[in-house]
Amino acid sequence: MIAYHIDRTETLSINTTLSLLKLNCDTFNSSFKLYGFDEVSMFGMRVYKALQELSNPLSHSSIDFDFMNSIQIDLQAESIRSIHYPHMPSRFKCIFGLNKLSDLLLWKQYLKITKSTCIYEIEIPSNNCALLYASFLKGGITSDPDLICVSLMKYWSGMISNNPLPELLITLPVKILRKLDASEFIL
Repeated sequence: MIAYHIDRTETLSINTTLSLLKLNCDTFNSSFKLYGFDEVSMFGMRVYKALQELSNPLSHSSIDFDFMNSIQIDLQAESIRSIHYPHMPSRFKCIFGLNKLSDLLLWKQYLKITKSTCIYEIEIPSNNCALLYASFLKGGITSDPDLICVSLMKYWSGMISNNPLPELLITLPVKILRKLDASEFIL
């Protein structure tokens, strides 16, 4: 199966395979165990490092509010997944993708997509992904916990929202095939 990944960190290259990264974390720490920080994707690594930085009382955190809020949503999502949907892939062990390029139109209001955006075609086994709707990824630091739970249950169940933001959660490893030319995705 072919999918598309927006490389916002601009770190990918063609003809490579992305695999899970092993972390040397305390496997007895219940928080790290809950979130599956034994092996993670690059996204999972960013979250893990942010949590380490925040847990260090001597650290002068460089994490801004928006990133912290985003991390909180993902931590809440992972808690709901591990309890109610353990068969679903962890967001911390996946790469995010799109089924079809036309889905970029739905994401334009959230992600800056220009001629210089790095979008890669990736190859995945069809059973290594879940199609979910990111419009249900709501919550964060100041949100009502009951509303967050309801919304995240809709996310993990695969319910389609009124304002769909389809995303593929793709379990690693995946093969990076090629970088798309802007003429293929500027819509």
